[in-house]
Amino acid sequence: MAIKRQRAFPHLLTNGTRGIHRRLTLDMQSGASQSIEVDWSDDRGATFNAAQTVALGASGNGWPTLWRLGMARDRVYRLTWTDPGNTALMGVFLDLEPVRS
Repeated sequence: MAIKRQRAFPHLLTNGTRGIHRRLTLDMQSGASQSIEVDWSDDRGATFNAAQTVALGASGNGWPTLWRLGMARDRVYRLTWTDPGNTALMGVFLDLEPVRS
C-alpha cells in the first residue's frame, strides 16, 4: 500500500524585500516513486499554487531541480509524494537572491 508523504518548509523571508527564487534542488532517495510534486505559497501558507511535478527517473534521480520560480517576499515550499517503500528526503537547497529596490 502506498504512503502519501508531505513536507512543508519554514517561511523564506528576505528582510521585507523581494527575492528571486532561481533554483530549488532536492536531495532525495526514492523507492518506487517516479515523481514528486512541488508547490508553494506566497501568502504565508494560506493558499498554494498548482503543483509542479518533478520526475525522479526510473533509477531515482537523486537531485531533481526546479528552475525560475519567480519572486516573493515570504514564501513557503511544500513537497508531496506517494511511495509504498522507503524514501528519504535528505535536503533541499534554494538559490535565492535578494532584490535591492
